[in-house]
This record gives sequence, structure tokens and C-alpha cells, in this order.
Amino acid sequence: MWHEQIQGGVRILSHVDGLDTNSKVTQALQLLEAHVLQDPGGRWAGDAAPIALMNSEAIGKQIAVVRRVSAANGRMVLVNPTRHVRGVLQTLRLVKLLPIVDDVEQAVARLA
Repeated sequence: MWHEQIQGGVRILSHVDGLDTNSKVTQALQLLEAHVLQDPGGRWAGDAAPIALMNSEAIGKQIAVVRRVSAANGRMVLVNPTRHVRGVLQTLRLVKLLPIVDDVEQAVARLA
């Protein structure tokens, strides 16, 4: 389940459970997509700290969400991913599509 809070006009989404299996990550990203698509033109920050790993299905789902947000003139960043997730996104050069920041304050500043 995703928890939403608003700070500085940015909708910050945090997952309340640890996401340590591929099926949990995929399911969480499906819920994230449904949540974000209620207002795709908004400014979004996804807290990635609970995500322990990302397989190709999860990466594809995340890219689809970010593209839908971008198509609606919204913006999204990823907050505090694990070293593994950060490395995967950097290796695939997806940080241009989905910027990474270290904390919520940086997310709010980047999306201001």
C-alpha cells in the first residue's frame, strides 16, 4: 500500500511494506501506476527506499508510469533508492527519464 503526503506542492508516495521479491515490487508498481494516473500531470516523488530489487518487468512498469506522467506534463523523481536499484537505473541510463534524489527535500526543490 502506498501512503501519500504533500510537501511544497509535491505528492510524495511512500510504500509501507518492504518490497523484497519481484512479485511484491511488480504488484507495488501496479498500485503506484493506478495512484499516479489519478493526476498524471502533477509533481510526484516516489520513495524507493523499500524497493530491494528491480527486474525487467518492474523497470518496464516504472518507465510506463514515468512516460504517462511526462505525457501529461507532470514530473516525477525517485527518492533514496537502494544501491542496487540506483545502479540498475544508472546502468540503463534511465536517470535522465527518472531523476534520482537522495531525500524528500531534494525532491521538492527539484520539482519546484
